[in-house]
Amino acid sequence: MYNPLKIHRWDRIFFACLAGSIFILTLTITWISYTVSSKALLQTTSYYQQGLLTELNKKTMIQLDAIEQTSLSTTLNMDFLDYLSYNGDDDYTHNKKYNDTLQYLTNIANSVSNIFSIHLYIEHPVRSDRQRTVQFYDFSRLQKESWYPEVKTTDFAWIGEHTIDTFQGRMSVLSFARKIYSSSNEYKGLILINVKASAIRSLIQAGSGSANRMLFDSGGNLLVGVGQPIAADNVSAYVKNPISGAGSLRIDVKNHQRYLLAWSKMFNSDWTLTEITPWRKVTNGSLKLAELLLIIGLSTILIAIAISLSISRQLHKPLGILVKAMGKYAFDSSKVSLPDDYRNEFGYLFNSYRRQMERIDELYRTLEVQLRRQREAEVKALQANINPHFLYNTLDQINWMAMQEGQYKISNILELTGQMFRIGLSNGESLIPIADELRHVECYLRIQQLRWENGLDYEVRVPDRLTTCLIPKITLQPFVENAILHGFHGRSAGFILIEAFGFDRGITIRITDDGRGFQVNGPDNRKKVKGGYGIRNVRERIDALFGSLYGVTIESTLSKGTVVSVSIPLLAQPTASS
Repeated sequence: MYNPLKIHRWDRIFFACLAGSIFILTLTITWISYTVSSKALLQTTSYYQQGLLTELNKKTMIQLDAIEQTSLSTTLNMDFLDYLSYNGDDDYTHNKKYNDTLQYLTNIANSVSNIFSIHLYIEHPVRSDRQRTVQFYDFSRLQKESWYPEVKTTDFAWIGEHTIDTFQGRMSVLSFARKIYSSSNEYKGLILINVKASAIRSLIQAGSGSANRMLFDSGGNLLVGVGQPIAADNVSAYVKNPISGAGSLRIDVKNHQRYLLAWSKMFNSDWTLTEITPWRKVTNGSLKLAELLLIIGLSTILIAIAISLSISRQLHKPLGILVKAMGKYAFDSSKVSLPDDYRNEFGYLFNSYRRQMERIDELYRTLEVQLRRQREAEVKALQANINPHFLYNTLDQINWMAMQEGQYKISNILELTGQMFRIGLSNGESLIPIADELRHVECYLRIQQLRWENGLDYEVRVPDRLTTCLIPKITLQPFVENAILHGFHGRSAGFILIEAFGFDRGITIRITDDGRGFQVNGPDNRKKVKGGYGIRNVRERIDALFGSLYGVTIESTLSKGTVVSVSIPLLAQPTASS
């Protein structure tokens, strides 16, 4: 695994980490500041816009409701409906009704300041003067008007901003159209009240020349807008559904620009007044703050770079001296010179290195003495190995002397004892084949049989495949000896069974006797479970060689005998080639 701390110089890593940490910290602070401040500005702007839109919506609703109520009261006027009935009146009567109706509608138009003109679409209009506020048109012309589809299927509707022809030229207006029905519910015509678009724009603009506001009806149709609003279809989708109260949200339009949309709708009105603000304009203050923080952060990084370079050089200088001294010691063990004017951690390192070098020199001299003593001990050990061989040769000579004197039983004992010595020596090896270990035990058992005559019997049950595996030498004999000395004490007969079992990567050798046994949990018998010197020696050797997973367990039942289980790993005897 790649670890830069183990490869590159620490002063460069220190510089990179410091600069990187300041850079990341600057970016984090900038991002957090931008996010928090932009949210605060967004909430403030949205709250202010919603409150303002609510007030403007109230004023607009009053004006537009007045137009609707005016149209309703006009269509319910009996004289007005009598004129539209045209019940075969003579010309004088019809002209008089026309003039009365014209004067009535003119008074209405003049009494309401926002009404620009009134258009009446009826059957058999008398005449129409383009310079008058009230215009009479033939009913057949209604279907040719561009806005007619908006009112075709409804009794009344507002028509969004459009232009009409007047004696002053083309004029931008909003129009409210209402169908006229007689008292018998007969369709008589349509009255169209044209409202000055500039008056409504001035009302929703409220003196703010930079505001982008739009007024929608309940169907999401744009009536009028001020400023530089975005395309109405980008906003109508958000206001088409019934919206009550005031709110705001962020919208993304088709040209990948982001805006803040705030709206207000009165619960008893069909009008929805919206304001569109470019997102960049809302977050402009946060962007400036972020730019300022970035400039400060970059300036801080430059200052930190200069300071860190100076400090890292001062810190690296004593380390370089120490590294150079350590490299020199690897080739020249002579005393190196280190500065002694440091009183900080570097001074502690220099002093520690001096003491370490002095200690190494002392240990080196001590090691030379120990190696010399070790060689002397090895020579003495080689000389000591002569003693067992001398003892074995002496026993062999005594054996021949016993045979010459006719002491065949003693000769047999000496011969078995010699075989035990030969296996015990085993050319200095600590591990021997199980077959050799069994021969060693059998020699001991045969010696005891000569002593017990026919009272001692034994049996060995070990599979041939396990006899070639290795076992620490003189492992089984202490347990057999313990069974004879303690288990058969005071008895004239006994039986010992030696078995071996192979298990997963291990071997268990079991020694069973039918002696008098003992209570394992008895307070006076705990020492028997642990065993004497020979058994403790076996336990310690197995633990030292193979670990705590292997060892010796002793189970005993009073008057029934004792079972000793020795577990060792499965170690195959190496071949000559290996």
